[in-house]
Amino acid sequence: MEFGIEFFPDLGPGEQSDADYWAEALHLVGLCDELGYTSVRTVEHYFHPYGGY
Repeated sequence: MEFGIEFFPDLGPGEQSDADYWAEALHLVGLCDELGYTSVRTVEHYFHPYGGY
């Protein structure tokens, strides 16, 4: 069985910078890699005030 992680950026404008969001996400990806996770996905939602990172 393989496990992965999916990121759903649900931050509104001004809550966190895109640089901070992605720095945190990449840190978590590194931890998941150490745990043997095999995939990473991120979703994008257009035309919404969140999810555009």
